Amino acid sequence: MGRSTVKFHALIGVSIFSALAAILMFFEFPVLFWLPFLKVDFSDVVTLIGALVYGPIGGTAIAFIKALVHLLITGSGVAGVIGDFSNFIGSVSLLLPFTYFWQKGKKFMAVLTGMITMTVVMSVLNYFVVMPLYMNVVGMQLNMSLSKYVATGVIPFNIVKSLITSLGVIIIYPRLEGHFTLK
Repeated sequence: MGRSTVKFHALIGVSIFSALAAILMFFEFPVLFWLPFLKVDFSDVVTLIGALVYGPIGGTAIAFIKALVHLLITGSGVAGVIGDFSNFIGSVSLLLPFTYFWQKGKKFMAVLTGMITMTVVMSVLNYFVVMPLYMNVVGMQLNMSLSKYVATGVIPFNIVKSLITSLGVIIIYPRLEGHFTLK
């Protein structure tokens, strides 16, 4: 295949992965009963698999497109923009270290560094950007301090979310691995 054919196949693949990930964003469930608005979906499993197939740039494109499509479909206003922006940043912070170590054959390190990176990035982002925006722009109120929210909500949520996502990739990707080779 020529170079333009490979690029075209990659573009189609990223588009298909983005569409699937956007659909999966609608099937979400809470994991922390004390903060039911923090929900997990399986879209990042697709995003990570896409990143393993098309590289970190392809994975980042999938994360961006899925968040944009979700925002356009839900039309959630400012709260939706904040939430989908946060989802995009979380996805990218998980996929970059995950794909780096996975492609080196270090699956445990992929899971561990992805989890740590996502948890740290989302904790800082929630403390300084996301929750202040929700509180000041949308009018959301927390029944606890911002630092307690990050410690008892954001940190455990992102650990659980990254582990669920990583487990999904560990289960699904080996069964698909040989089907995505571009030549």
